[in-house]
Amino acid sequence: MSEIQDISGDQLVGPDWTRSFVRVPKIMLRSKEYAELNPRARAAYLEIASLYNGHNNGVIACAAGYLAKQLRCSKSSAARAVQKLILLGFIEIVETGRFAGYDSYATTYRITLFDCDETGKKANPPFLGKNPTALNYFAARYSATSNDDDF
Repeated sequence: MSEIQDISGDQLVGPDWTRSFVRVPKIMLRSKEYAELNPRARAAYLEIASLYNGHNNGVIACAAGYLAKQLRCSKSSAARAVQKLILLGFIEIVETGRFAGYDSYATTYRITLFDCDETGKKANPPFLGKNPTALNYFAARYSATSNDDDF
C-alpha cells in the first residue's frame, strides 16, 4: 500500500494528521460574503486556515509561492485570492512580508474567525456584521464542543 502524501511530498501519517482539521461553521458557508468568494479564494482560505494550530493566529505565515503551489496556480492568482479574502474580511494582514535576500519573511495573517493570539484582538468574522450580541453568541457557541447542526 502506498503512503499518503501531500502536494509537497510530506507524508500524511501519524496522530497529528488524523486529528487535525479545518473547522468551517455553516453560518459562514451560507453568508453573502462567502458567496462572493470565487473557488480559488475559498481554497486559499482553507489553505491558510489549515496553517492555524489553535495558538498561532496573528502569526500565520503564508508566502505567495507556497500558496500558489498548494492551489496549483500562479503566484499572482494566489495573491488575488488572498486580496479577495482581505477585502471581504476573512483574513487580515498582521505584518507585511518582504523579500530582501537573507532577511526575507512571509506576510503574517490573522483569521478573523478567531481571537488573535499575537495582538489580543477579538474575533470579528465578516458574516456576523458589527452586532455585539451576535458576536458574543457566536463566540460562545463556536468555542463550545457541541455538535449542533448550526455549525
